[in-house]
Amino acid sequence: MIDLHSHFLPGIDDGAKDRKDSLRMLAEAFRQGVMLCAGTPHAIVHTNEEINVFLHKRQQSIDVLLNGPMPETVPNLIYGAEIFLDNDISQYPDIKELCIGNSNLLLVELSTQKYNPEYAEWLYSLSLVGIVPIIAHIERYPYFEELSAELGDINIVFQMNCKTVLDRGWRKYLLEQRMSGADCLVSSDMHDMRLRKCCMKKAFDKVNKRNTHIAEELFGGAAKGLLQSN
Repeated sequence: MIDLHSHFLPGIDDGAKDRKDSLRMLAEAFRQGVMLCAGTPHAIVHTNEEINVFLHKRQQSIDVLLNGPMPETVPNLIYGAEIFLDNDISQYPDIKELCIGNSNLLLVELSTQKYNPEYAEWLYSLSLVGIVPIIAHIERYPYFEELSAELGDINIVFQMNCKTVLDRGWRKYLLEQRMSGADCLVSSDMHDMRLRKCCMKKAFDKVNKRNTHIAEELFGGAAKGLLQSN
């Protein structure tokens, strides 16, 4: 499995508090079958300088994590960011530096409270500069159907959290989206080992009972293909 949305980096946001927490989270993800995990700490960007400040802080967090022996029982690691979309982030020259790994995939988070009519335009603007937005945890947006209709054929990826997939209604919705041809994937969005822990295997097993091929796509195949092609 591949996890493109997680908060295992220590001391940078509301995820792992320290290196010990990070290693515990990563070991649990690996135990569940996650072979590649992206650290995507929260970021809010209103200037190009803020991108570079974030990158510096992220590198400091990475250095803390890697400052010591890494156990073999953790996934391979790549890094990105979870950007709160509250302005046209395509305008900043260094925005691609926040994409996941060496790809042009950018994880974006929307407001859970109110629909912004400029979302579709901002997401389209990202596509114009060669970035493929991944909309994080689509289940949190009550206006998602409205936004989806406005996006049309823009190259967008929809991400759902593994915990949400455990709900039968949301699982059905995700399967319908995937079977309709939408680019979808499941990620952990893990923050800790308690209330917001990784449950990728349990979610995979639920989907696998319904459709093995789609389960493999949602939990790894789609992410692998996107990383290789973008």
